[in-house]
Amino acid sequence: LHDLAALLHPPLLDELGLFSAVQAHAEAFARRTGIQVVLEGSLEHGLLPQETQTALFRVVQESLTNVQRHSGSKSAWIRFTRTPSGLELVIRDAGCGISDFEHSAATVPRMGILGMRERVKLVKGQFEIASDSGGTIISVRVPLLAHGS
Repeated sequence: LHDLAALLHPPLLDELGLFSAVQAHAEAFARRTGIQVVLEGSLEHGLLPQETQTALFRVVQESLTNVQRHSGSKSAWIRFTRTPSGLELVIRDAGCGISDFEHSAATVPRMGILGMRERVKLVKGQFEIASDSGGTIISVRVPLLAHGS
């Protein structure tokens, strides 16, 4: 029940920031599913506006859910990288990929992917997804904006 409550609104997101919230979520996800999650990089607390942190956390949640439900992968990787203009978040797995990805992504986006894309767009970020029989990679880039700008 505690894990479910944290999925709805992660308290660590407010208290400690995005990186710690993702770390806690990844650990709970791994315990619950048996899927190993490797988290790389770091992120200073307070670097991103709250709405950007929430959007990125939701992308991580949805991506890990998709790994569990669809990919068949026994592991996932999450990496945060600071770039000169912002922050990049990459989530990848070694699963089966998204079947007919090129066709379905262009014509009938899956709701989870569509939701991630829209969340990222709302915080002025860029969302990319690549998938083949070796797995799926989700890349998100968001600008680092000063609070209140």
